[in-house]
Amino acid sequence: MSLSTGQPTTKLKSGADAVSVPPVVDVGCEETAMNNPVAGAGPEPGNEQNEDAAPPPRGSNLVPTRAGMAWTAVAVGAIIVVGMLIFILQNTEEIDIAFLGWNFTLPLGVALLFAAIGGLLVMAFIGGARIWQLRNAYKSASAEPSRRDST
Repeated sequence: MSLSTGQPTTKLKSGADAVSVPPVVDVGCEETAMNNPVAGAGPEPGNEQNEDAAPPPRGSNLVPTRAGMAWTAVAVGAIIVVGMLIFILQNTEEIDIAFLGWNFTLPLGVALLFAAIGGLLVMAFIGGARIWQLRNAYKSASAEPSRRDST
């Protein structure tokens, strides 16, 4: 059995029972009867796909949300707290501390924890003062043009 379409054919069997089949030709249909059981229905509206377009990189369409960032912060905070607890429990040696005339004894881990908290408070105070300074500078700079227009 021979097809004379002028296109190369593929033999399915060898020998006397060989059958030649022409290659599959893409006629531009996006859906076939196997994908779309309703004859002639075509693709669903809004479901067209561009085969030439490359798929987006993995994870590129993910937008961070506040809830996701909050869970990340909670996880990081929990890891830090566990690390601090381990540090405090391993450093239980009592040390003498003298501060502004006060003399007291604390475990080494607890004393270092108080020192870290004090450092955080100083940093937060200085950072807050700088933010306040920048906000006031921005507000006064944005209010200046309106003053110039009125004079």
